[in-house]
Amino acid sequence: MSITGSGTRADPYVVTTWDELASKVSETGVYIKIGNDIDLNNEYPEGLTSGLTVNCAQIDGDGKTVKNLYLQSGALITCSGRNSTWKNAELLYLKIGNGSDAASITANGSTSGTFTFNHCKLSGRLNGGSGSSKASFLAKSGRIKFYRCSLEMQMTANTSTIDMSGDWRNCCTMEYCNVDFSGETDKTLNIVLVNSCIKGSLASATLTATRYPDGQVSVYSTLDISAAAYTANSATNMVLANSDKCSSIGQYLTSVTTEQLNDAEYLDSINFEIQT
Repeated sequence: MSITGSGTRADPYVVTTWDELASKVSETGVYIKIGNDIDLNNEYPEGLTSGLTVNCAQIDGDGKTVKNLYLQSGALITCSGRNSTWKNAELLYLKIGNGSDAASITANGSTSGTFTFNHCKLSGRLNGGSGSSKASFLAKSGRIKFYRCSLEMQMTANTSTIDMSGDWRNCCTMEYCNVDFSGETDKTLNIVLVNSCIKGSLASATLTATRYPDGQVSVYSTLDISAAAYTANSATNMVLANSDKCSSIGQYLTSVTTEQLNDAEYLDSINFEIQT
């Protein structure tokens, strides 16, 4: 099939292969819809040699699955820093890195635009290298937001990282998300959590709660990660962490045990609003 549509909001480009998607996402301001499931094993059985550079306004997955995305080095998705959205899609069986620097998602942090994943599922594995080589879920990132998404990423020991700056302009927001990071990482995830849950086992990770200048802070969220350290700046409102599962909790975080987390009366007593 060839690409149909004109790229407008009312008449988006409809793409049916990875190459067609790659040819249109770099066009500034256009709208794209994925017309069928895409299996990269069919187009690139040996793996991708380059990823997507996103300048478009929107990619509508339309409930479709894009799977078997294998990239040995570089970035799978590079966001320009403009306001862009990828919605209603499943990106499954990602495999990033193979002994060299690589990233699932990277963004231009010098601009103020936000790249948003909306109602998406991402799952896969990060394969680290040796020495300074590493694979990252988010790397050199600008403002990236996940809204009502599910993320499941496995890290290989020591070298796979979640690498983000402490500056709000290089921060990730997760709102109404369920996140499962497993394995190990040696970097800090600077993050805004809103009604979200991060769980898993990241033995050497440090998660830092932050806020944007507009006042959005990490609230009504749970961190359930074994043997990780948690910190927060003084502007953070409240982050709940299972204190029986972590080694260090920053002074601005409110901690609860697993039992307390399931006790509605106790949560009410510490002014933790239960979301429905």
